[in-house]
Amino acid sequence: MPDRRGTSPDQALLVGVSTYEYHVERNEYFGLPGDIPAARHNVERMKSTLQGMGLFPDSALRVCDDTCSEEQVLAELKATSKLARGLLLFYFCGHAMPHLRGEELWLPLHRGHAVRGEDSTDYANSLRLTRVLERLGRSPAQRIVVVLDCCYAGTAEALLGQLPESRRRKFTLLLGVQSNRRVDAGDGEDATPYTRELTELLSAGHHDLRDLAQRLAATAAAQGWKTYEGSVRETVHVAGDPMAQVRLEPTAAAPENRVRPLVRGRGRGRAAPRQRERTTPLPGGLGDRLRGALLRPAARLVTACVLLALLGAGVGAWLWLTGDGQAHACVPPQEIRLLTDPELEEAVRAAADAFEATAAANKDAHGCLRGGITVYSAPADRVAKAFREDAAAWQDPTQAANPARDIGPQPDVWIPATSAEVPRARPAGGGAGPAELSDHPTALPVSPMVLAVPAAVADRAGLSAGRTGRPLDDLLADVLAAEPGSAVRRTDPEVGTAGLLATQGLYAGLDGVADRKRAERRTTDGLRVPVSTGEHLLCEAPHGGPGATDTLLLPAFRLKDDPDCGRPDTVRRIAVQPDDVPGLDPVFVRVRWAHASGGFTSVRQETLEAFETWLTGPEGRKQFILRGFDSGGISRASTEDLNTTLAQYRQATGPGRVLFLVDSSGSMADRWEGDGGALGLLKAAFEGLGTEDEYAVWGVASADGADRPYSTVLPMDGHRPDTARATLGSKAALHPDLEADPYRALGQAVDTLAARGRDDDRPQLVVLLTDDEDSRRPGWQRQLDDLTDRTRDKGVPIVMAVMESGACAAGAPARRVADTAGGRCLDAPGTLVRDLAAEVAWVGKGEAR
Repeated sequence: MPDRRGTSPDQALLVGVSTYEYHVERNEYFGLPGDIPAARHNVERMKSTLQGMGLFPDSALRVCDDTCSEEQVLAELKATSKLARGLLLFYFCGHAMPHLRGEELWLPLHRGHAVRGEDSTDYANSLRLTRVLERLGRSPAQRIVVVLDCCYAGTAEALLGQLPESRRRKFTLLLGVQSNRRVDAGDGEDATPYTRELTELLSAGHHDLRDLAQRLAATAAAQGWKTYEGSVRETVHVAGDPMAQVRLEPTAAAPENRVRPLVRGRGRGRAAPRQRERTTPLPGGLGDRLRGALLRPAARLVTACVLLALLGAGVGAWLWLTGDGQAHACVPPQEIRLLTDPELEEAVRAAADAFEATAAANKDAHGCLRGGITVYSAPADRVAKAFREDAAAWQDPTQAANPARDIGPQPDVWIPATSAEVPRARPAGGGAGPAELSDHPTALPVSPMVLAVPAAVADRAGLSAGRTGRPLDDLLADVLAAEPGSAVRRTDPEVGTAGLLATQGLYAGLDGVADRKRAERRTTDGLRVPVSTGEHLLCEAPHGGPGATDTLLLPAFRLKDDPDCGRPDTVRRIAVQPDDVPGLDPVFVRVRWAHASGGFTSVRQETLEAFETWLTGPEGRKQFILRGFDSGGISRASTEDLNTTLAQYRQATGPGRVLFLVDSSGSMADRWEGDGGALGLLKAAFEGLGTEDEYAVWGVASADGADRPYSTVLPMDGHRPDTARATLGSKAALHPDLEADPYRALGQAVDTLAARGRDDDRPQLVVLLTDDEDSRRPGWQRQLDDLTDRTRDKGVPIVMAVMESGACAAGAPARRVADTAGGRCLDAPGTLVRDLAAEVAWVGKGEAR
């Protein structure tokens, strides 16, 4: 039978994990809480309901259950995402485990288990929700619906925010519980309450997702749903485009897929009983998954060994129908792993996709795909360090070094953003290491660094687009004279090389640490935490009001490529090129691994060579040129320049001094414990601080009339992160009979740091973590006025981290405190962990440096 899966514009993937191999009762160090029998009922209900609505035909609805490996689920995710043109639905039910800093939500599969590091816990054989969302976001589907019925589901709201605006707008999230809260798995006799109610509402004809979400929330409130911790359970609805009306309804039929389908030959054996018990039976389920994996170049994680195992079980052979009607066997495409700089990821992925789709060298004589390219990125300095010092840990990870977890799989190809990165990645002393980098990397098209100046400002400054022959400092002087009070923005120097090159230009001619600290303040007014790529810099820049006239320092291709920011009113900027800032000169670096498991097959070797020839030749170079890169000459950075600039940046931005104030009054009882509670938020924030930083913790609770509105939990000093966390756990305590006096405590905290700061130039920060309940105690208005007068000119920013949504609205007390002191007010439940950690990391030097 032909595989009809590609003929439907609507595609769905349901993932339900009901049993786990590793239980915490038997494996205390790395196990999971236990089985979730309800997950099986959930998936059955979802499948039955969706098909009862006529939404997805059998061939377009896939189920991954306990028998699916991580590789199989990822292959299915890629294939489903690539096929969808109308509606794309992803559903997950099972355990979910958060990263301490809120940067990730792990979705463990049947063999998932914890991998504990010194400062965090990650999970093997598990899906990263960030990667799931990223893969879904690259789908050509018009509507993407994600349903999560698991603990910590609300974390997805913050993770979705990491995607570019143009992709976020396609998403609608239906999340079973708020972030930082767990849910009870039930008795396993029926579906969980969230999925049960969701399917009943869908069956009753409620297909508008906004209406559906409101009804779910109303039911949760009426029935008194509780979290595992016993607090009120809130369902979450996130609309990427608040103005769009999204309905779960079929899309009009799409034209036939032009690629001829794979067909399955008859097998002689019988599936084992375990395989027949799958929610999706093996011959029609996993068989279709493998057909999709072989057909689509993006789905290349289904390996040849899986295929051979299935052949041995009697599933049959996989055949490709060529134009002459003859059947030929196709083996799975060989995967080539390509690691690059975050700034280059989109451009490199576009080129890799073009190679997969068009290169004759990537097809065999029967039209079968020979290889597929997996593109991923990681911070440039972290990559260089991993190659230089920790390459062996890619194959044999330790608690201290685990590049596969922190960066990704060991790469076959590395494309850094500048040729100067390659010497930084070689082992010290020039000896051979486990990862051998090619001696003569091949140059790719380049991109100069430019000032992206708002057109109106450039007009007043007398600047025009193109080469100027003038140094950056002169150009900035003209810009700031034309627009006093504006700032200069650049990307994070510790994430992408472009940010480091921009920093090199900003530091040119500056002699001392004090000058560089002043330069850093000029780049961080308003938007204090730097972003990772030029696309984010352009799209997140304000389009009106404060910040709209800021100048951006980024690669020229970002302006030529005209990113889709999802809004029509982006400020028009022109590219003004200084003559003393090095540009991006990416290179193609082959990586050969000593003692690599499996090694290179001849086909994989040929595929890699064909890809290198194509990418560095006219066709590949054309792909870069189309995205705004140049073939001309530019000024190039040196390795010494990169090392010096990075050291100077770290010196200018740290070490820092942070005073944490945590509301320890009785009202915080429900928000004290757990990763999303007050102690969890503080521990996550500690990760941005190192032994050279100074920090302290005050507990804010006192009796009326007390001389001091706080008690010292952790004294001001340099602390090891593990020691600080242990002290916090043993000494921080709630005081049920006391109230917080936040304004007095904040005033004393600012005075304390201002006094310490007289003798040095450390960046400083006061953080108040509170539920905001005591912000309007008797006499609060006078106290608030006194506090703002007291802190306005002290130069000590205050971050108000409020565990109550809406507390940072314009004019609210917390917002007034933060704005007056030059800090930030944070109140978004889904992003509070991440945002607070980022604010603290900006001030602190941290251990990673």
